[in-house]
Amino acid sequence: MARPKKNGAEQPLNLDGNNMPMENENAQQSQENTAQQQSEEQVEENKEEYELPFGIEDGVPFPIDDNGSFIIYAPTDIGTRKGRIPVNMGITLREGYRGLIVPITANAIYGLPTESDYRLQHSDVISTQVGEEEEVRLVLSINDETMIQEQTNFGSRSRNLIIPKGTPLAVLMIFKL
Repeated sequence: MARPKKNGAEQPLNLDGNNMPMENENAQQSQENTAQQQSEEQVEENKEEYELPFGIEDGVPFPIDDNGSFIIYAPTDIGTRKGRIPVNMGITLREGYRGLIVPITANAIYGLPTESDYRLQHSDVISTQVGEEEEVRLVLSINDETMIQEQTNFGSRSRNLIIPKGTPLAVLMIFKL
């Protein structure tokens, strides 16, 4: 009686028990699963330890952490006009925290950016403080001429410049009480 041909993918029987590939794979898989569970638990613990000192409304750009200070962005398109413009940022400080709003250095030197490459050179963010459990309100001081002429298919029209949503405006420094 002839022996069947050996398939190249077949593993030889290990009767001595020294090399058990299936058991090694199972042990390795369980080690990987254990390591993954531990890393997920550490992430959860870190989230609990580092709770953000503020709450954010839906649709508001998330502030970027810059070593304990947060860069805050325009929550919507802001229509500019001469004078002071209060802007609700959609960010509320939690209990036990206070904040200070200061201008971004580049905006203080070069002016506030607008929808085009034009900057409002004589305009600025006014530094203000934010109380405990208060919504962050930014105050823009616009001292430039903001009215522009736009050419359309039907002629020209006047409109105010816009600071687009997502434009970096200020730095929010947060202090724990």
